[in-house]
Amino acid sequence: MGVAFIRNRTKQRIPKFTYTGNYSLIDEGHGNWSIKFTSSGTLTFQALGSARKGIDVFLVGGGGGGSCAQINGSNKNRHYGGGGYVTTSKDGSVKPVKGTGYSITIGSGGAGANAWDYTNASVESTGGSKTTAFGKTANGGGKSKAAVADFGGSTVYDGYNGSGGSSTYAFGESGYLDKKTYSGAKTSGDTAGGANTGTGANGNASGGSGIVVIRNHR
Repeated sequence: MGVAFIRNRTKQRIPKFTYTGNYSLIDEGHGNWSIKFTSSGTLTFQALGSARKGIDVFLVGGGGGGSCAQINGSNKNRHYGGGGYVTTSKDGSVKPVKGTGYSITIGSGGAGANAWDYTNASVESTGGSKTTAFGKTANGGGKSKAAVADFGGSTVYDGYNGSGGSSTYAFGESGYLDKKTYSGAKTSGDTAGGANTGTGANGNASGGSGIVVIRNHR
């Protein structure tokens, strides 16, 4: 009876909710849980469980797009978009209310850009868009620029890399959950940012979309 009672109490700590977008609920064991929101939607708690004591919130904005100049059919002078900025709240001050709809917006990654064989003197990619949830915001990573030196030569002049957040784990905790890192930027090749990582892209590629993660305060 004692074991059954403990298990029941553990299950009651995990909240019941509806969400109109895509998400994954992770039972971390010992009454701890987390939820990853990977597309925009509205979250409504039907039963708070341990969320009544507050939740921790982690947001990553969309990563900026990369850029490069193409000279004689070859991509050169690559620049990377900035990683999405990161916002973290770990003090349990966010206390959701049962039955209230909470809007979550996942930032999109910025589009890449390419200066094609002297057709364009220079190009700029698109920066990532912001991620918002529970009154908090994580801005998108900055755009990048690449350019061609002239319309008859074979050299390029320098552009710039985008500014943004640095690579980190969820909640800034090394190895948390799946040990996945977020934000930061790709710095080699024509490399896109991964979905729901907020990673800035390099070269003629698009940045990664952002993410929101919540968990019971601990």
